[in-house]
Amino acid sequence: MIEPGGLVWIVVSAAHSGVSFSPALFTPPPLDAGVLCGITFASLLAFFAFFGFEDLANVVEEAKSPQRNIPWAMALTLLITIVLYVLIAAISVSAVPPSILATSTAPLSLVFSTVAGVSPTTFSVIAIVSTLNTILAQMTMTARVVYGMAQQGDLPGIAGRVHSRTGTPLIATGLVMLAVAALALTSPLEVGPDDESGG
Repeated sequence: MIEPGGLVWIVVSAAHSGVSFSPALFTPPPLDAGVLCGITFASLLAFFAFFGFEDLANVVEEAKSPQRNIPWAMALTLLITIVLYVLIAAISVSAVPPSILATSTAPLSLVFSTVAGVSPTTFSVIAIVSTLNTILAQMTMTARVVYGMAQQGDLPGIAGRVHSRTGTPLIATGLVMLAVAALALTSPLEVGPDDESGG
């Protein structure tokens, strides 16, 4: 709830502070090559942001009434996300000049502090929680992939066992956790000066 809560907070704050973002929602863009290229590039970024919804298919076996609930879950998730993305985009360009947004290293945090009047640190905490949640979601889905491969005989059968009470692949989850921990402790997360210079 923290992830969408942060975005809803921006929308409510913008409406409460009187930010007029309806023109950004309903005014068509000019037929200018530069503008249209920018829209196309933003659309590609949005497309990649939607990666991950298909991971819901990996938890079908653990869902109640999956034939009904999984399609509804995917459709509602996409709809809610689209609405929030469009509103946040309109509020962003209405509350902060696009030229300033373009040069900001944390544009959404800047928009948040502008419309909500709260320290950017607050939104940074929300962003950290969101990142951790995304990592946990990917680890959960990867564990289900490992479980499925073990069930098909592509991985050792022990990874295909499920817990008798929870019905979840705890061994596969543990293996993924160990792999992620090993990679996190041994692989650099940033490119250092030596790496950039080729040294």
